[in-house]
Amino acid sequence: MREPGLHMPSLHTTPRSRGRSVAVGGLVLTVLLAACGGATTTVAPSAVAVAPTSTVAPTPTVAPTPTVAPTPEPSLPMLPVLWESDGPQAKPGLFWPAIDPISSNVWVSDSFDNQYWIFSPDGKYLESWGVAGTGDGQFDFNTHEQNPDAYGAIAFAPDGSFYVLDTGNDRVEKFDKDRRFVRTWGGFGTGDGTFTSPKGIATDGQNVYVADDPRQDIQVFDTNGKFLRSFWFPFVLFTLAPDGHLYSGEWLGNDAAVAEFDTDGTLIREIPVPPGDFLGAEMGQVAVDAAGDIWAPIQNRPLPANRFELIEFGHQGNILDRWSSGGETSVLSPDGKAIYFAYHDPTGNWPFIRKNGLPTP
Repeated sequence: MREPGLHMPSLHTTPRSRGRSVAVGGLVLTVLLAACGGATTTVAPSAVAVAPTSTVAPTPTVAPTPTVAPTPEPSLPMLPVLWESDGPQAKPGLFWPAIDPISSNVWVSDSFDNQYWIFSPDGKYLESWGVAGTGDGQFDFNTHEQNPDAYGAIAFAPDGSFYVLDTGNDRVEKFDKDRRFVRTWGGFGTGDGTFTSPKGIATDGQNVYVADDPRQDIQVFDTNGKFLRSFWFPFVLFTLAPDGHLYSGEWLGNDAAVAEFDTDGTLIREIPVPPGDFLGAEMGQVAVDAAGDIWAPIQNRPLPANRFELIEFGHQGNILDRWSSGGETSVLSPDGKAIYFAYHDPTGNWPFIRKNGLPTP
């Protein structure tokens, strides 16, 4: 898991950033530097294709250390596990599950290997896809920080096209539904259309939302990479809900909350998460269904009591149920009957992609 405060700082305290040293603005959007737009390059869709690959990448540079795998909260029931897999081989850094709307296949970032593992809806491993590099259609998901971490956020549009957040290269890459490279935009910088360490991405098929950790903002682009606007946003694990709002879990020391924003960055509300016996609770990526119910995964950070919990909130913020299930990043199945979790462990001791069944209304 990432350090507390890296991607889930409180709205009430100054968020902490890591990464390359850059001069960026403070916590209000008006003082963010807006120097110049990022260059956009376009390549004909048929010009470059990234071939599927299942090569084994070099061993991550993170030194293995003993960890304790998250365990069930004994006082809560567990959601049924429909399937669980770590793909073709155990790897550190499984992250950011996403669902192809055309095939319903599940993608998860094998982040330190700069590729994706692709599973069928019933959990069968199908292939690995992605090539490491700096060229068009290639990826570098590593943050290149003193303590390396890796992401690989991906966002599918309704037509099956998708956007890969190429964190190490500070850019967004767009592909069509057949995985052919279309275009890229971004580059390192503090101006509009550039990035300092982008880590979260979402799209509704009309706009693309990119969260940058050191800049502590979201930049909004059209589907061709044209910069539209930006606003202060201190989270990188966020969800674009069916109602068009942005949701993120925030970590408040020994407390936690779900924050809801409109797409201009205005805070709509904060839903407090009851801590129970979770001290130093850390929030994962929340999921929101078509009815407005919110699924909030929580993990308490301190070892050895390293446990998961999943809380379902109704659209009015009332608690509907709680389970001993969860992960760091999540996505709901299109039919709303299941939730997929990816758990990211940089030490390689306990990564997984898991599908849990949800209760029928």
